[in-house]
Amino acid sequence: MRTLIIEDHLAMIEGYKSILELAEASFKFDFHIAKNCDEAVAIINNPVQYFELVLLDINLPPSGNNRVTNGKDLALLIQQRWKDAKIVILTSHIEKLVLYSLVKDIEPRALLVKSDFTPDELINSIRSVLRGETKIYSSTVTESIHEVSKEKVYLDAINREILQLLAKGVKTKNLPNHLLLSQSAIDKRKAHLKEVLGVPKSTEEDLICQAKKVGLI
Repeated sequence: MRTLIIEDHLAMIEGYKSILELAEASFKFDFHIAKNCDEAVAIINNPVQYFELVLLDINLPPSGNNRVTNGKDLALLIQQRWKDAKIVILTSHIEKLVLYSLVKDIEPRALLVKSDFTPDELINSIRSVLRGETKIYSSTVTESIHEVSKEKVYLDAINREILQLLAKGVKTKNLPNHLLLSQSAIDKRKAHLKEVLGVPKSTEEDLICQAKKVGLI
């Protein structure tokens, strides 16, 4: 089982290796390690490399050119490079919008908050992933998804695209050129996003900054 662990803390790396070997003794794991985005990108871009299982942290030192800034960026690259790789995200993030965004944008096999699980629970989650199961979430992730849905926070693909375009410097008045929406519809969505992100009377710069802070862009 060719396994890539992307994590910047050595103790966590060693812990994950031990847990994986306990989770499935019938597999012989071939471990490879990346401790930052540059190391991970080098492995991902290596044409002869392939990994069946990827354990991925979100908070990582960014790449030198700042094009890859975190584990979410890496997950998207991994999905392009190795379409069948089983991605398990292990994160310290507990913000519900961050977790919601990871589920919607990445759809990992498993998303686990580090403060949620015991070693036994992690072992059981890994076993489930290796058996081919999907949508394995720890308790904080499940609660976050439920709360976002209950509050009717509609962070759909269009809203996320609006945020992405604004972050790239596209002016609000030019957004209808990129989206199949009227200016009034875009303005309503922007106002809703500001409410959702807790910056209702903010500027576009504040909105983008808050969206980046919670991991939406």
